[in-house]
Amino acid sequence: MSVVRALAHGVRAVVVAGVVVVAVSAIAVFALARLGYVNPLVVISGSMEPGISRGDLLIDTRVAVSDLRVGQVVSIAPDADHVPVSHRIVEMSREGDQALLHLKGDANTTMDAPLYQASGTVWAPRWRIPLAGFVLEKLVRPAVMVPLALAVVGLIVLAMVPPAPKGRRGVRRGPLALALRRPGKGRAAA
Repeated sequence: MSVVRALAHGVRAVVVAGVVVVAVSAIAVFALARLGYVNPLVVISGSMEPGISRGDLLIDTRVAVSDLRVGQVVSIAPDADHVPVSHRIVEMSREGDQALLHLKGDANTTMDAPLYQASGTVWAPRWRIPLAGFVLEKLVRPAVMVPLALAVVGLIVLAMVPPAPKGRRGVRRGPLALALRRPGKGRAAA
């Protein structure tokens, strides 16, 4: 096998493995989100910089209100009509499984205007994937998603194509080819 062919085979294997890892990860996050175990959020402002930057992808998990503490970052919406914000708890008053939260973005000079009510559980960032939110926003556009899906399918098809046999082109291999080339071998005499 030539060096170029070996290199091409190695690159193809790495690309296919990378695509498979990304696809499996995306499917897992999607499934876990649909089941309510995680909540992926794309950060749209710089209010939590430098720790959490615009364009980061946060993977939130549920945290019991009774486990919340001042200084913890939570993702909560002021009401059902608004997008959740991911800000730090700066003050909190709690009664059982309910709490009133004062939040503030790390880069903000003042606390958030609304007082957030929380009961039962709230979302809190567990993992932060830098800049993945920017990538995700670009990928979900149809102009990108359709060609990308076709390219992924093409890569998978190419990965399933067996490599060309070694030796000269056009030479048949295998027991059937040997039997056809040697009339006395592998067949009954006529």
